[in-house]
Amino acid sequence: VFLYGAHWCRHCEDAESHMKTRSIGYTYRDVDQADASQELAIKLRAAGQKDGAIPVEDVDGDLLVGWSAQRFDQVYDAKVR
Repeated sequence: VFLYGAHWCRHCEDAESHMKTRSIGYTYRDVDQADASQELAIKLRAAGQKDGAIPVEDVDGDLLVGWSAQRFDQVYDAKVR
């Protein structure tokens, strides 16, 4: 799992907290850094999605824009099985 976010983003903090609570391994990518921002933009364009909203969770290639613990859990749990 890749979590694209920014340290000033409350929803990004919520996503991080949720993943830690569930003991889900993830890599945090700070979109305030040019390399992470460009990486995210490329992934979003390839998926036909717009850039500009965070957090974005990349769960084995499925991009989830925004934060919903329920939606994340559904996608993550389906990928883990």
